[in-house]
Amino acid sequence: MNLAELTPAQIDAMPAINACPFCGSSDVHVLNNGTPYYMLGAWEMWVTCYGCRARGPLATHQGIPQGTSRETIMALKPAMERAAIELWNRGVATK
Repeated sequence: MNLAELTPAQIDAMPAINACPFCGSSDVHVLNNGTPYYMLGAWEMWVTCYGCRARGPLATHQGIPQGTSRETIMALKPAMERAAIELWNRGVATK
């Protein structure tokens, strides 16, 4: 998914996260690799099941220039979360 091609309306229409394909738990959450890593030029998000620890594929945004403000980077968060949820919902999680 190319995050740059998403419109604000698409970002706002956040899909629901499906239950875990392994254990059926609905205790699933979008996680990210945190602020230190995005300062190095990339940011990753994924969905994890807290029931069995299954993990979805990474939604990655690469090429963040050094010195980019936190506010600018945080503006990417809705699109990144949407991408992680869509990848999880495709059923390609690993355990």
